[in-house]
Amino acid sequence: MADPGSNEHVVSSPGQQGSAESNLIEALNAYREVFAAKHTTEPNSAVAHANAVLGKARKIIRESGLGAALAPTLIEETRYWNTWQRRDDFMHWVNFPALEISAEENKTDKGHTPARSTFMYNSQRYSVKFIDEGLSSFIPDNDEASGKAEFYAADELVLGLDVSRKIYPDSDRWRWINVYAFKSGAWMKDLIEISTLIDKTHDGQLKQIRDNDLISRARNIEL
Repeated sequence: MADPGSNEHVVSSPGQQGSAESNLIEALNAYREVFAAKHTTEPNSAVAHANAVLGKARKIIRESGLGAALAPTLIEETRYWNTWQRRDDFMHWVNFPALEISAEENKTDKGHTPARSTFMYNSQRYSVKFIDEGLSSFIPDNDEASGKAEFYAADELVLGLDVSRKIYPDSDRWRWINVYAFKSGAWMKDLIEISTLIDKTHDGQLKQIRDNDLISRARNIEL
């Protein structure tokens, strides 16, 4: 044993070293938490309000069917009208009673080509605007295109949705994912009616195809 009066250094045991290290770590962690608490940003009431408003709008658009009525239903119905309107049988491919139809495309400075279709329904003038923004160059291996779908009553934007679709398969349809504009009004009833008529027409066409196939198959069967 070393003489207490000697100049020899006392070496702490491994257990004592571990305890000192743990105490230092705990002290630093506690200090970090106290320091961070002093510099915590106060909640932004404007952000909280915006989040609440968006939540309510999303709920209305989702649960009422307005979102799906615009994207995919009405977007897929009208997105090629600008070229189809040159056909003699164009109105045969319009699946709801729209009148005074016009459609156009105008390239933007960002390289996008918005397609805008205007029509009359229930004596009201409506427009659908669709912008295909393509794939994002900021997301590696991205296979999902994005865009915007807008619905206008007269010249007023009443519903604006962010939309997306998988680029594979090509048959995938545009679907709404978020909202950036919404103003309630009488147009909501008309949009629901339009989308319902389109869906019913498509259902009827598919049923007719299936019925014709069954009749054709049964025609050459003798039991």
